[in-house]
Amino acid sequence: LKRVPMIGSTRATQRWSSSSSRNPMFDEPEGPKLRSEAWLRNLRSLPRSKMLRRVGSHLGFTAAWTAGVTTWNAVDPGALPAVDPLPVQILATTISLLLAFRTSQSYDRFWAGRQVWSEVWASSRALERLAATYLWDDDDDNDDDADRSA
Repeated sequence: LKRVPMIGSTRATQRWSSSSSRNPMFDEPEGPKLRSEAWLRNLRSLPRSKMLRRVGSHLGFTAAWTAGVTTWNAVDPGALPAVDPLPVQILATTISLLLAFRTSQSYDRFWAGRQVWSEVWASSRALERLAATYLWDDDDDNDDDADRSA
């Protein structure tokens, strides 16, 4: 008896299923990107960074503004008004709690989506096994019956 080839046995599915459990950060041939030994290579790659190109002008302006205000305050200490640190501390605490809550919430959504996708994938594999079990090649069935009767 010949079975119909299973849908999930295609190379694309095997490649997807085997690569989905691995962390792509550690699949690089030159070694892991997140290890402390790679800091010099990462530092050298900063000028080619896409993210740095995107935020570079904003980062440069912010750094220049901060350096200017710091220099002004060092040259003439009384020129800038004194700022009460309490509102800044309250605002920083509030923002940090909000950020932690939002990060946790987004991770929970990601995990729920991953579980749903896992259920869909498992159900499709079960359907695939059922279909492979009940779908037979009719020509082979007739040949076996003919061999038995002869």
